[in-house]
Amino acid sequence: MSERGRLRTDEVAAVLDVSASTVIAHTKGGLLRTTRTPGGHRRYDAGSVRELARVLEMPEGPERDAEMEALRLRNQARHDADGQAWDALARYCEARGVTMASVVTPLVEAEVQRLREAGELP
Repeated sequence: MSERGRLRTDEVAAVLDVSASTVIAHTKGGLLRTTRTPGGHRRYDAGSVRELARVLEMPEGPERDAEMEALRLRNQARHDADGQAWDALARYCEARGVTMASVVTPLVEAEVQRLREAGELP
């Protein structure tokens, strides 16, 4: 696994026994949750991969189709909630006349330090 519960595209392809292009198609179709590294590479949430693997193991048919749609809807709701959180942070910063970076940077630095102390980052 690449980093703390995040998988690379090739790792997801191996888990799901599909090609990397199929993984990306599943992502674009809303079936997998992903983030991007600072370099622009996709990293997949391990829980999201497990959810999709469970659905893909089901026999084809209406029940599987319903599970696929439910998975898409759950992922969309999570995506929307993330966007709402960022919007709320932007409103908070604007109301106080501060930048988002001035609020987020200390939090990120503290998390990086914690991960280094835990040996999870170099």
